[in-house]
Amino acid sequence: MAEVTGRVFKVYPIEEIKEKQKQAFVIEVAGQYPYKLALECWSKTVEYSSKLKEGQEVTVSYDVASREWNDKWFTSAKAFKIVVNGGAAAGEPKDKFNGAPLDDLPFRTNSQSMRYEE
Repeated sequence: MAEVTGRVFKVYPIEEIKEKQKQAFVIEVAGQYPYKLALECWSKTVEYSSKLKEGQEVTVSYDVASREWNDKWFTSAKAFKIVVNGGAAAGEPKDKFNGAPLDDLPFRTNSQSMRYEE
């Protein structure tokens, strides 16, 4: 299991493969040497990846697996948890209690968690 944080670079259309759904997306990871990482979601996790928008900052937990086919090896990174990072949009209504923004309250979270576990 690995985890990476980056901005959504591209979200590809959902594909139907042998009665299952698959969706690929690419995130751009910042740093001294920025790079792009292609990830994929299968079956029920497609529900989460289909809501991604280009430019969003996300943290993705994924597993890497390799498989052999016709004496060639293929490696894939399958996402199983996607967390959309970031605060509320500008102009969000304030809470009725002392006009405090909803993000400042201890029982609220700044990120929207999308998770699927078998």
